[in-house]
Amino acid sequence: AIKVDLPKAASGSEQTKTTLALTIAKDGVVYLNGERTNDSGIVQYISGELPKNPDLQAIISADKVVPHGDVIHVIDLVKRSGVHRFALNVDPGK
Repeated sequence: AIKVDLPKAASGSEQTKTTLALTIAKDGVVYLNGERTNDSGIVQYISGELPKNPDLQAIISADKVVPHGDVIHVIDLVKRSGVHRFALNVDPGK
């Protein structure tokens, strides 16, 4: 598991099924389903999975110290690759 300190949000307890889990660690490294990757790896994975699963969903987790622009970049990359259903993973807090 990749350790990230998720931001807290009261509305973050929804569960979403996914086959695309993206995590941005505090050092900026991006992981796809637990494996270190980069932009081209994400695009390649999506292009292989989307024809098999047109309802592909993504869950994006980012450590709370990751710059907002880095998170937006990953969201944009996922959307441009054809995945339009995604969620941001947060710690639901108390």
